[in-house]
Amino acid sequence: MSTITEIYASLRDDTDVVMKRWRHAVATEPGLMGARDLDVDSLPELVGTALDVLEERPDQESSRRNLLKWALEHGRHRICEGVPDDMLFKEYHVLRYALWNTIRERHGTNRVTSSVITQLDAVPSVASRASLRGYYLEHFDSGGVDMAENLLEEGPWPLNTEAEQRV
Repeated sequence: MSTITEIYASLRDDTDVVMKRWRHAVATEPGLMGARDLDVDSLPELVGTALDVLEERPDQESSRRNLLKWALEHGRHRICEGVPDDMLFKEYHVLRYALWNTIRERHGTNRVTSSVITQLDAVPSVASRASLRGYYLEHFDSGGVDMAENLLEEGPWPLNTEAEQRV
C-alpha cells in the first residue's frame, strides 16, 4: 500500500494523466462541454500548488497564499472572458474527478487513497471559493485588506501530514 507522500509524488509525475482525464471529461460529460474551450494551461501549476499546500513544508503558508492568489486571478480571468460563474464550479468538479481517478488507477482504493482524496478535495473547495470571490471582486468591499489574506485565515485547510492523520 502506498503512503500519502508516495501518492503525492506520483500525482506530481502524473500531471499529464490528470490533464488527459480533465479534457476527456469536458469532452464527454453533459453539462461540462462548455468547459472544453477554456484555457487549462495552468492546470499543471494548480495541481503542483495543491500538492504544495498539502505536503508538510516550511513554506506551507506561502503555498496556501499562492493557491489563493492563483484562484482569485482565475476568477477574474473567467469573468473577463465572459464565462458564466457556474463554470468555475464545473471546472473544479472536473479537476476533482481527474485527481480521484488518477489516484485510484495508480494506487487502488484503500484507506490511504481515501484519506488522500479527502485531503486533496479540500483544496478545490478553498480554491473554488477564492475563484468565485475573484469573479465578483468588484462587489466585495475588502476594507483595504488583501482578499487572499482574508481567505488564508478563513480556510478551511486540510490536515497535511501523516502524523496529523494518526492523531
